Amino acid sequence: MASFDAVDHTKFDLERTIASIKKVSADTTSFEFVVTAHLRMSGVYWGLTAMALLGKDLKTEMNSDDIVEWVMTCFDESVGGFCGNVDHDPHMLYTLSALQILALCGALDRVDRDKVEQFIVGLQHEDGSVMGDKWGEIDTRFSYCAIQALAIIDRLPASMVSKPINAEGETKRFDVPLAVSFVAACKNFDGGFGAGTFVLTGVLVLCLFLRCDIYSTFICADV
Repeated sequence: MASFDAVDHTKFDLERTIASIKKVSADTTSFEFVVTAHLRMSGVYWGLTAMALLGKDLKTEMNSDDIVEWVMTCFDESVGGFCGNVDHDPHMLYTLSALQILALCGALDRVDRDKVEQFIVGLQHEDGSVMGDKWGEIDTRFSYCAIQALAIIDRLPASMVSKPINAEGETKRFDVPLAVSFVAACKNFDGGFGAGTFVLTGVLVLCLFLRCDIYSTFICADV
């Protein structure tokens, strides 16, 4: 193996990058693999996305058919969310990663969209914030995950106006305007947005505004 100093770091080495991704994906006996078991779904997504960006065939290079089957074993039918790994709890983060994987692999037809939508809807509070799971952690990144996940399964409400549920038995939908209002309330004095109200600035929130096509309304205005 070439030493660190012997490698030309001014050039992108495609083959070494591919080999590294495959090695990490196949190394199931390392300490790192074991202690990150609960993050597996997102890790698989990162690996698949990297290979897709490199123009590689996911079926032949990453055994994507087997990955799809594994993803489906992580689906909790009782609540409609995906887990980070088999026998773990369903979570908003891993639900998005699972949907992204299935989209990359052309397997969104395997998704029970009604159940997934209601799982996401059930995580939204009355103030528009979104929990990561049933344990109640609030974070604006979960707001982004919810909106992105709903967009992937074509369940993102088209209306930008909050609509109360009036009819008996009417299906509850994710309230995008409320979600946006919560995120807008997380704007800090430095112009950035935090993970919640009165929380230090992060960068992910901008993605939510861009996803909702409301950049000019909330970012350019003096919120």
